[in-house]
Amino acid sequence: MEERTDFLTVSELTGRIKRQLESNFGGNVMVKGEISGFKTSSAGHLYFDLKDEGAVLRTVVFAQTRKQYASVKLDNGQQVRLTGRISLYAASGRYEFIVSRMEQDGLGDLMLRFLELKEKLRAEGLFDSERKPPLPPLARRIGVVTSPSGAVIHDILSVIDRRYPDTQVLLAPVKVQGEGAAKSIASAIRFFNARYGAGSTWPADLLIVGRGGGSMEDLWCFNEEEVVRAVAESEIPVISSVGHETDTTLCDLAATRRAATPSVAAELAVPRKADLVAVVKKHARSLRVLMQQRLESLSNQLERLCASPCLKYPERMMEIPARRVDQLEMRLNHATAGMVSCGRQRLTELIGRYEVVRGRVAVQTRAALDARCVRMQNAVAHIVERARTRLDDLTNKLTLLNPLAILDRGYSVTFAQDGRVLTSPEGVYDGETLTTRLAGGELRSKAVCGHRCPARM
Repeated sequence: MEERTDFLTVSELTGRIKRQLESNFGGNVMVKGEISGFKTSSAGHLYFDLKDEGAVLRTVVFAQTRKQYASVKLDNGQQVRLTGRISLYAASGRYEFIVSRMEQDGLGDLMLRFLELKEKLRAEGLFDSERKPPLPPLARRIGVVTSPSGAVIHDILSVIDRRYPDTQVLLAPVKVQGEGAAKSIASAIRFFNARYGAGSTWPADLLIVGRGGGSMEDLWCFNEEEVVRAVAESEIPVISSVGHETDTTLCDLAATRRAATPSVAAELAVPRKADLVAVVKKHARSLRVLMQQRLESLSNQLERLCASPCLKYPERMMEIPARRVDQLEMRLNHATAGMVSCGRQRLTELIGRYEVVRGRVAVQTRAALDARCVRMQNAVAHIVERARTRLDDLTNKLTLLNPLAILDRGYSVTFAQDGRVLTSPEGVYDGETLTTRLAGGELRSKAVCGHRCPARM
C-alpha cells in the first residue's frame, strides 16, 4: 500500500485556519458583552472573556491599545462595546478577539447583583471588623471547606505538614461551583460550628474556606447570601482563599482574614514549628540567664546580710531600741504630768469663773424677777379696778332697767289670779282675786267688774 504524503502538520493546519479566519473576520468586527476572568500580564496586556448568556469569546487588549484608551477602566462584570479582529493563537490552538477600540457599556447583570448584595450585607454590619473573631495564635485543629479533588486541599496540607506537622486537619468535601455549591459550603461551615447537642461535631480552632481561580461565574457560589451569612455567623475564625489574588468575593469580606492563595491561607493558619521552637529556646536561654543573675544577686545579698553586725550580734540590735523606749517613756510621763497639772489649773480657773458668773446671773435674774412681779401686780390691780368700775356701771344700768324700781316712786303692779300683769281690765273676771305689788309689800283684792268684766263661767 502506497504511503500518503499529503498529511498536514499541526502548524500548517493551524496556519490555514488562521488565514481563513483573518480573511473573513480580519476587518473591524464590532461586538458587545460582559467582561469575566479579567487579568493583566506583566507586560501590560489585558486578557479576559467576553460573554453573554450563550457563549464566551476569548479577548486580548494589547498594551499599546490599552494606552490609547487609558480612560476606559475595565473590570469583571462590566458591559463593553469592542471593535477588533478575529485571530487564532497557534500556541494554544484557540481563536481570540484582538481589540483595537473599546468603550464602556455599563455594568453586567452579575456585577449589579454583586454590588447590590454587597451593599445590603455591608449595611447589616456583616463586614465590620469589630464582629470578626481573631485568629488563634496556634490552631491545633483546622477544618477545611473545599473540593476534595482540587489542588487547594493538597496545597494546604503540604504547607501545614511543612510548617507544623502536629496540626490536625479535617476536610469537609463540598462542591465549589455550579448548582447546590452554595448550600454545600454553608452546611459545611455550620457543621464545624455545631459544638453542642445532638449535632455536635469536630471542634475546630480555625476554618479555611476556598477554591482555585476562575471566572466570576465560576466563583459566584462564594458570593451567595447563604454562604456569606454562614461565614459571618461562624464563631470559629475563618480564612477565605477564593480565586486568585485579584479576585474578591463577598465571602472574603465577611471572613476574619483573606488569603491570596491556599498556601498563604495555610501559612496564616499555622506558624512554622521551627520558628516557635527557636523562640522557645531563645526565651529559655533568656530565662536561664535571668534566673542565674537573680540567684547571684540573692546570694550576694545573703552574704552581705550574714556579714552584717545585726546577725552576728543580734542583742546589740535591741540596745538602741530599748534606750529609745526608755527615753520615750520618760518623755511620755513628763508630758502626761504636765498635761494633768495644766488641766487641773484650767479646771480651777473655770470653776472660779463659773461661780462669779453664776452669782452675777442669779442677781440679775432675781432683779428681773422682782421687776416682773411688780409689773404683774400693777397690771392685775389695774385690771381689777377696770373690772370693778365696769361692774358698777352695769349694776347702775341694771337698777335703772329693773321694772320693780318704779315701785319706790309710788307706782304699783297688779297681777291677775293666773299671774298675768294687768295692763287693762279686759280679761279680768268678776270676783277674781287680784294681787297688787307695792314698794312695801302686796295687797290682795276682789275684782268688781261692771259691764266690761265677763263673769267666770
